[in-house]
Amino acid sequence: MAFQRSLARLLSLRQSLERQEEMRLALLAGRLNAARTALEAAHTQIRELSPGRLTHGGSAGGAELQAAALRQSCLAERLPHLRAQIDELAAAHQAQCRRLAACQQARKILETLRDQRAAAERLQERRREQATLDELFLLRR
Repeated sequence: MAFQRSLARLLSLRQSLERQEEMRLALLAGRLNAARTALEAAHTQIRELSPGRLTHGGSAGGAELQAAALRQSCLAERLPHLRAQIDELAAAHQAQCRRLAACQQARKILETLRDQRAAAERLQERRREQATLDELFLLRR
């Protein structure tokens, strides 16, 4: 019985740790998606600020073209930083996936042990019941 209680506590701890790892994974996935969205938005803004698009309407002045070119160069300088951030977050995401898999495996091992122990106890209980029935049968004879 004492082993079962400690096993139940350990299993509860493993489940809690697994939930924590799942939350960390979700947080990293959100950050990774946000970084990818920021990269795509920067690419979109660079395309929108291209001189061909600005002069397409015919009303863009020199100052507007210079401001657009400056903004475009600032965005272009930001792209490598965003790519590096995405690579870093992707690596962290993969590492977190591995940690989560390890936590899941530890939990599954404990669940299997618990289930096997419960099955062994049920079997032992059935044997005790059968022995009692056999004894009653023999006493009645």
